[in-house]
Amino acid sequence: MATDFMNRFGFNVENAPDWFYIQNLKKKPSESFRDYAIRWRSEAAKVRPPMEESQMKDYFIRAQEP
Repeated sequence: MATDFMNRFGFNVENAPDWFYIQNLKKKPSESFRDYAIRWRSEAAKVRPPMEESQMKDYFIRAQEP
């Protein structure tokens, strides 16, 4: 019965990332900048409440190493 429940409602297990998580998402040493930008953008698309495009740009810039 527990397996059936998880199969049906397992999508609710994942928590949507918040804006703080996105701001602190850093590039991995083995990752190219392009791959990092793609990964960052895909994570930003999951943020709740949703971000506007201008906010995404600001947070992406803040996430960069100096």
